[in-house]
Amino acid sequence: MRGRAAVVLAAVVAASLVLRAVPTLSSGEPFSLDAWPLIRDAQVIMRSPSVRIWNDSALGGYNNRWPGTLLISVTYSLVSGASIIDTYRFFGPFAAVLS
Repeated sequence: MRGRAAVVLAAVVAASLVLRAVPTLSSGEPFSLDAWPLIRDAQVIMRSPSVRIWNDSALGGYNNRWPGTLLISVTYSLVSGASIIDTYRFFGPFAAVLS
């Protein structure tokens, strides 16, 4: 019974991941409209690492109130070598499936 539950859980997670990835794979763009301001702010941080995360004039003044999202995406992009857009295309849906 325990092994069967693990297989069902793995199948549900895999199906969820595929369903979340289909729109971005078909369009080549991040699926969520909410990702675009975050992409802009993450690109600002990547271009100028000395910018302060709380600098409203440099980062738009809204999405920088949740610095974890920006810092995780920039870190993931730097570590993986992926672009910021690809980070939000694939890492975002993957994180959403697991949350």
